[in-house]
Amino acid sequence: MNRRALLSTIACGTSILLAGCGSQAPENEVEITVRNDSQKVISMDIFFTQGDSETVFSAHYSLDAEKANEAKSFTGSADRAYVIVNESQAKVIDFVNKPCSGTNTVPFGVAYSETEGIQVGTACSE
Repeated sequence: MNRRALLSTIACGTSILLAGCGSQAPENEVEITVRNDSQKVISMDIFFTQGDSETVFSAHYSLDAEKANEAKSFTGSADRAYVIVNESQAKVIDFVNKPCSGTNTVPFGVAYSETEGIQVGTACSE
């Protein structure tokens, strides 16, 4: 067998196998900020799911009155977010995993107050 032909075949096969590897988009990092705007201590549970049943991230928070927590984040993809406060109030939203311009970061915020209830959303500071 011609050595040059063999090397050419191997190179082409390798190129085909590796095609697209470098073009795969990086996973987004979802940075979670929760805030308790009420005068009472609360517990808050957050779940992110993909599809009908796969939980991709969950977190539990215990928040003092008028306190916030920015300590949690995850990398990945989700299409729904669930927020439960004091095991009695819940809010479910379709989660749009869209990062801020020029980044791969999605800022996700949750705020709870006795008058407004659960407020959920994503925002970029642009």
